[in-house]
Amino acid sequence: MLRFIADDHAAKLARWLRLLGYDTLHFAAIEDAELAEVAVRDGRIVLTRDTTLGRRFPGVEVFRLDDEDPFCQLAAVVKRFGLDWEGYTFTRCMICNACLEEVEKETCRDEVPPVAFERCGRFARCTGCGKLYWDGTHYLRMKERLSRLRE
Repeated sequence: MLRFIADDHAAKLARWLRLLGYDTLHFAAIEDAELAEVAVRDGRIVLTRDTTLGRRFPGVEVFRLDDEDPFCQLAAVVKRFGLDWEGYTFTRCMICNACLEEVEKETCRDEVPPVAFERCGRFARCTGCGKLYWDGTHYLRMKERLSRLRE
């Protein structure tokens, strides 16, 4: 599976790619040389709006993002790399990039709003930062938005 590293101009794109289940690093502040080093070391594709990064670091695979809108950027990355945007969705933490692990519903009763606990059936916890996710209305809105990738 492809792995990515997003520069500071693609932070929101990194979250969307994580939502799709793709291992995507993003650092709030990273020098271009270090970004290139991580990309080469880990076999990652750099996602950037920077027009010169690819020329300055010729050994790095760079995909230049033309659009400023994160969802349009996502659509471009999905198209360019033929990403499976349905098979691994909601398997990574959007915050820290670690994998999510399904948890028994009853174990999170005290961590979610009562309405969400009653209505939602799937709960998952990040193995890195511990954030809890569930299939509530926000999840449904994201799924709806992702369905537009077919267009």
